[in-house]
Amino acid sequence: MRQQALHNAGGCTMIDHQLGPVRAGRKLSAQESMTNEAFSQVREYLTAVGCDMIDVEKRFVTCPGKQRHTTPNADSDCKLYNNGRGFFQMHCQHTSCRHRIELANNVLALYAKQGRTRGSATSIVGTDAQIEQPKVETEIDTELYEAIQAEYAWNLPQIKADSDDCINEPDDQHHLLLLSLFDDDDNVWIGRDPFDTGSVKHKYRFRPVLEWLSYSNAPGVFICPSTFKPGSYSRCAANVVARKFLVVESDELGRNDIGGVFQWLDQALRVRLRAIVDTTGRSLHGWFDYPQSSVAAQLKKWLPRLQCDAAMFNPAQPCRLPGALRERVDGPAYQKLVYIRKEGDHDEIEAS
Repeated sequence: MRQQALHNAGGCTMIDHQLGPVRAGRKLSAQESMTNEAFSQVREYLTAVGCDMIDVEKRFVTCPGKQRHTTPNADSDCKLYNNGRGFFQMHCQHTSCRHRIELANNVLALYAKQGRTRGSATSIVGTDAQIEQPKVETEIDTELYEAIQAEYAWNLPQIKADSDDCINEPDDQHHLLLLSLFDDDDNVWIGRDPFDTGSVKHKYRFRPVLEWLSYSNAPGVFICPSTFKPGSYSRCAANVVARKFLVVESDELGRNDIGGVFQWLDQALRVRLRAIVDTTGRSLHGWFDYPQSSVAAQLKKWLPRLQCDAAMFNPAQPCRLPGALRERVDGPAYQKLVYIRKEGDHDEIEAS
């Protein structure tokens, strides 16, 4: 059931059969052949899932789960092949890495669909008849969630341990750490509440990051992960210049549960995680570099099925600013960072 869930992520069937062994070095069939341009695309997609091409002619690639192998590695262990539906997947002879292979194959299929939607004549996907069209799903996908948790569980103590050391700064200074993820000249909205916008008097709530960094105390309780036109006074989609970050959060998943979704996005889908904010509420907010539009469109379908809030795809949606004091029934508490990654790449975090 877990394998089926992982294959069906995104509402479209990635692979509908049990993978059999691929004999290393055999002659490629016509179905498996690729044009040079299409193969170049495949190599880009392999990079996106943390793999490298070992042998171009034989289609050998490094396994994304090779660190989990329990027997000696060989160049021929993992191979790229055509799955018969018009796009390429990988198979590894080892079994200990199977969940990493499944998740990587989901990403390859996602990028393959991206190539098809661009209308590329040499895309690695086939015709619409070869690949089932994605279906919009709104129900909770329990099987997918459980499969992600089995592979990418990441609880709050682990999250804090994996963070850069700068989160040990005083809680009331954490707004400075989050703002440092923006560029100095980015025009950012910070408000005392979500309604601190809409009239000329709110113009001072939109400032370049370099000005906000001069505040030793948090200048508001909310921030927007997008940047705005100079002179803006309304936090609306029409004034958004760039979507810098995607904030993922859930009112249903607890702080020891949503970390698995964060790490799945970062490690399997290569959507780079930059920060995690403890809002002092039930859950956590994950800040990710905003993905390209085709990936964002798929995430907009997937994340609600994992009980994440689709409202965060609104380009002008506010979210909690770390470093600010939040009033609570049981007393005020600081919204704070529990994780930040200012430099480095995806290889710095490994699923436990």
